Amino acid sequence: MRNFFINGIEWSKAKVTQNENGVYYKRKSGGLWGTYLRNFDNATLPEGVTKHYDGSHRSRNYLGVNIFSQRAIDISGPKLSPITCDTDVKVLGVYGSGAQKYGVVGSGKKIFGVPRWQDFLVHTTKWAKPGTIVKAGRPICYVYKDHVHLFTKRFGVPYPIRSCILAKD
Repeated sequence: MRNFFINGIEWSKAKVTQNENGVYYKRKSGGLWGTYLRNFDNATLPEGVTKHYDGSHRSRNYLGVNIFSQRAIDISGPKLSPITCDTDVKVLGVYGSGAQKYGVVGSGKKIFGVPRWQDFLVHTTKWAKPGTIVKAGRPICYVYKDHVHLFTKRFGVPYPIRSCILAKD
């Protein structure tokens, strides 16, 4: 089991700004509106907020074949908020040029050299060095602007991130 935190708030209790199906909520005054993952799909919208279905996480149709994106979820957090985990994770790689990066952390028992979990954290900065074991509760990286785009793989195969967050697995 592993559970990630953004600015000390566990991901299941942090605000989501886009789900894995490309649904997001937009304020009439500008900007995104977020709510908790558990009730994201059926949220009661305040006045001036509209629901949209054309986000970057939606599935795509290519030559008649339904192609899914990364099935990612965006979780909001203040700029430079630390991202931590309640278990030790290994930084498998950090990518990108400039200040904005994305990285991959691994945790759990390995099979054929692949960690059980590979978590991809995008729109981040100030990462621990690749190869580092980041101890539970210590910062892995920080939010670059205002949210983290995350998706996961289990033994190298894409896995529903919503299930991981809500089950705290």
